[in-house]
Amino acid sequence: QNENIINGEIYAHEFVHNIMDAQMTNRVEAQKQVTNWFWEGVATYSQTFLIHNKNYDEYYGAKRKLADQLYRDKTLNEDWYNKFLSSTSSDYRYWRDNYEHWRLYDVGMFVTEILVATYGVDPLMDVFKKIGEGMMWDEAFEATYKVKWNDVRPIVSKTIVKMIKGY
Repeated sequence: QNENIINGEIYAHEFVHNIMDAQMTNRVEAQKQVTNWFWEGVATYSQTFLIHNKNYDEYYGAKRKLADQLYRDKTLNEDWYNKFLSSTSSDYRYWRDNYEHWRLYDVGMFVTEILVATYGVDPLMDVFKKIGEGMMWDEAFEATYKVKWNDVRPIVSKTIVKMIKGY
């Protein structure tokens, strides 16, 4: 059997998606407004924390495993991250056709970790609430974090490169 099913990671990941959906209750089509790397990144960050919250070494080890995969791929430099994170597409076909689709999960998780370290965890759900109220993802991000995504994106890209070297 799949280790992610046995240890509960898939269940935790999908549970977090349900919580995110619940924040967008006023709009049936709201999920289509959320960029995929944010959607999957928040769920991946949360699943990692939920499953390994009682043992820091396990939590760190799970993050390190993802960081190692990113670090080994030398094509993933600051420019690559900046370009990847410049798209706010919610169409999985875009990601499948232009990138290794699992990058939505690991890169998105590190973006989420940076946001949580900088602003705390509550704003993550506020973004989803604002989307449920009718905002597009970039508008909800700016309204929540008081900064435009395109202004902070290069900083996040540079930070990811430094983070994955540190693991």
